Amino acid sequence: MRALHKLTKVDLERFASFRDVTIEIRDLNVMIGANGAGKSNFLGLFDMLGAMVDQRLGLWIGEQGGADRVLFGGVQKSDDMRVRLEFAAGQQGYDVTIAAAAGGGVFFGQELAWFTGDGHDKPFDDHLGSGHAESNLPDKAHQNPNGVASWTLACLNGWVRYHFHDTSRTAGVKQPQKVNDSRVLRRDG
Repeated sequence: MRALHKLTKVDLERFASFRDVTIEIRDLNVMIGANGAGKSNFLGLFDMLGAMVDQRLGLWIGEQGGADRVLFGGVQKSDDMRVRLEFAAGQQGYDVTIAAAAGGGVFFGQELAWFTGDGHDKPFDDHLGSGHAESNLPDKAHQNPNGVASWTLACLNGWVRYHFHDTSRTAGVKQPQKVNDSRVLRRDG
């Protein structure tokens, strides 16, 4: 089993409520802020990334209300967004630009997995294409199981977002449940 690299930095441009922000990721991260400060939008990024690697970005965008709802200031203000993830203290990464399409959908303006490190004079860029509606990362990883795309996909696939504080009337914790359902921790806690 290969060791997965830890996420160390997230750069966001024109995503949801973030015009341009860099967030350093540490072993323990605590988000504190007023309502509307962007905490849920930051967590929503990981939902979007999960949808991307499952090749259901279009569905996720639609569930959010279209490109107008996920681009900073809507499509009138931003015609694309950029997400750059760095793993292993900047030695590996994933960089995507997602642009608004007519009708509220999106397409990839650029998708890139990259690696740099000892013994490499310049970064190795694995260009995954542009103009596609769903991520090419899973297909490229399947084509080359030892390549940069495969390592990047393994890092992204290892994430699960857990939501513990939903105590609304419709919350899963308040619904009938199987008593012996304890093999894995479910996303809703």
